[in-house]
Amino acid sequence: MEEEKEYSLQQGEKNRLEKLLRLIEEKQQQIQVLGEKLKVLPAISAEELQEVENLQQEKQELEIALQATRLKISIHQHQDIDIWVRCGLEEDKLLQSSAELQASGFFAMDIPDLLRLEVRNAEVDSASILQQYQDIQQQLDQCLQRMELDTVEQVRSIFTDRQKLAVERQQAENALRTALHDEKPENIAKRYRELSRVKVERSLEAIDRELAELNEQQADLNNKMQEYQARCDSWSQEYNTVDEAKVQLKDAMKQITRLEAEIAQLKPLPEGFSDSLAFHEHLQKRRKALAEYKKEYEQLRDRYRELEQELPEENFDELEVQAAEAEKRWRHYQEELEILLKIQTAFLDSIKEIEQQPFEILQNHLFQAVKILTGYRYENGHINPASFEFGLQHANGYTLPLDLLSAGTYDALALAFRLALLEQCFPEGGGILVLDDCLVDFDEERLQYAVSLLEDFARRHQVIMMTCHPAIAEAFEQKYLINMEDA
Repeated sequence: MEEEKEYSLQQGEKNRLEKLLRLIEEKQQQIQVLGEKLKVLPAISAEELQEVENLQQEKQELEIALQATRLKISIHQHQDIDIWVRCGLEEDKLLQSSAELQASGFFAMDIPDLLRLEVRNAEVDSASILQQYQDIQQQLDQCLQRMELDTVEQVRSIFTDRQKLAVERQQAENALRTALHDEKPENIAKRYRELSRVKVERSLEAIDRELAELNEQQADLNNKMQEYQARCDSWSQEYNTVDEAKVQLKDAMKQITRLEAEIAQLKPLPEGFSDSLAFHEHLQKRRKALAEYKKEYEQLRDRYRELEQELPEENFDELEVQAAEAEKRWRHYQEELEILLKIQTAFLDSIKEIEQQPFEILQNHLFQAVKILTGYRYENGHINPASFEFGLQHANGYTLPLDLLSAGTYDALALAFRLALLEQCFPEGGGILVLDDCLVDFDEERLQYAVSLLEDFARRHQVIMMTCHPAIAEAFEQKYLINMEDA
């Protein structure tokens, strides 16, 4: 019986060592496979991942800034020429035919050796944003090239995979270290071989009975092992290693010792309190009341400041000076009012005069200006008061309506009408007239007539003439010219 018991113990130890050897082999293979996988993946540090993600984030922010302005471009190609276009962040491309394009923040069109057109948002420095985008893209490409990868997603995926493999390898190493219990695998294998050589003759019933007992023990041990393994995994995730757990435990013990020392140095509870909980509740109530008093104090202080601001800041002497200044301003406003009343009276008299002879004065000024502007080709005309239709009488005697006039004659009539209105409204001079490129369709002869007439009007009125055509500007005297590019 003692021999069977000894054999049973040896057999149990042998089975345990066999399972342990299989576990060791499994973990060693797992560690080797994980190590090979880690060798295959490029080594990427957290700083490198953060660098490319920051560049990617800056790139996306610049893309959003450019996409805030959408441009729609229509290009109609009438000749077979090379037209290169660039829409926002896209690369330059060659147009083969007319096209409808859309761009974000920036558009450029380039006809080699002939023309380059760029369109930007006036409120956004799209050129600077585009340059920043290109610089960031270059930095990002350099980082990816250094890592021998193509995209940021690949960098993030490989970094995540390496982290996962590293954790799995660490867990496998921890499991192997736990299984070995500071023993060497070769010593365990040696003991297993020694136990494998032990042989004892036993009955089949004894073996079955022992096997049943061992199965029960194995089931209990498996349950405990799963419980311990789950606890070890939880501790591994929380503390990583046993050394770190020991460090944290030591820190916790130090903190407990420190807190116990601080508690021992605390003053005893005030009278009327049997325990610290009652004192804590009383203290909380007092603190709450103090907070309410502080809030009420802040409100009263704010109200005091408001009332203090409502008090007049000036003394009597300062108020007396302000009253004198106000009276001076009142007299000034009264004088201005008298002037405005005189202007109103003159304006009403002018309106009454115009109502009595609505078109006679206007027609006289109008057709006098038309004579000068057309070189006396048109000497007279008429205005229909009901329909306000114009007609010009040619020097040969026939009359032409507006729709039969040439572009130059039509513009001459329009300019004459503006000048006539100026004379009508300001017969004594002092009016202001602003013209914007109204002499474009005048031939050289009429241009000289118009320049002479405008310079004559400028002696009595303020005339501002704007033009983009150098030939028109050069027709005026040099002293009257202002170049806006130099201004």
